[in-house]
Amino acid sequence: MSVQPYHKVRSSNSGQALIVVLLILSVTLTVVLSAVSRSVTDISVTTYEEDAQRAFSGAEAGVERVLLTQTSVVNETLPNNVQVNANIAQPLPSDNRFIYPTELVSGETATFWLVSHLGNNLTCSGQACFRGSGIELCWGKTGAIQIPAIEASLYYDTTFGSVAATNDYTAVRLARIAVDPDDSGRRLANNFVDSSPGATCTISGKSFPFRYNAILPPSLNNASCSISLIPGCLLMAKVRMFYNTLESNPVGIRVTVAGVGQLPAQGTEIVSSGTAGESRRKVAVFQGYPEIPSIFDAAVFSFTDLVK
Repeated sequence: MSVQPYHKVRSSNSGQALIVVLLILSVTLTVVLSAVSRSVTDISVTTYEEDAQRAFSGAEAGVERVLLTQTSVVNETLPNNVQVNANIAQPLPSDNRFIYPTELVSGETATFWLVSHLGNNLTCSGQACFRGSGIELCWGKTGAIQIPAIEASLYYDTTFGSVAATNDYTAVRLARIAVDPDDSGRRLANNFVDSSPGATCTISGKSFPFRYNAILPPSLNNASCSISLIPGCLLMAKVRMFYNTLESNPVGIRVTVAGVGQLPAQGTEIVSSGTAGESRRKVAVFQGYPEIPSIFDAAVFSFTDLVK
């Protein structure tokens, strides 16, 4: 009888335990790293959002400062450690065209200036001034549900130098025309004139579905408005929207210019930027020139009782 040699079997329990420990450590480390990464990301996002909000508030503060002082703000640091720069400028239209920066609903108006502002005076002396014989008004929004009509009011001076010299507006007169492109029968009821036929009007790359091209009579064009305002010189055109009660519509102006004339500045533009940390925000505001309140367009207004 033969006896087999005895071989001792090594236990593998210790190796399995090591593997389990390593797996637990790996899972724990993964969870910890994920939590840390998420916390870091959340902190970064929160910090960026706070900086962005502070930068935006700083940009708004720069706009308010310029509106109050009418002077630019350069590299000013606010108490919340926000760097602010705000500039004010009188932008000229790129050529003889200008789009009103705000879309209008029925009853609202847009004013287009045809003479320059110099301080508190209106003048064409050495300043940009409309000197053409035609005005083309463009309005509407492609695909809009409602078809808007417009009323154009042209303000002009009838006395030599009155506005430029003394700001006396007693000699200013008003010429109006109402235009309705709606052919469904509305125009027959309101007695507006039809809009000009032809292709859509394009101003600075923006297309308008409706247009009206007005050829001005010699008494109402600024061809010779070069030294001072003379009788008949146009001051501004005010456009009022009608019938678009549900949706806003843009409006623009394009003028036929003779010689070297162009549209003057239509107001002041304020561009303000705020910087906080790595966040930078910019706010742009267009401020039109003061104009006659709309209440004077069709009513008599008095601070006190009217006396017959």
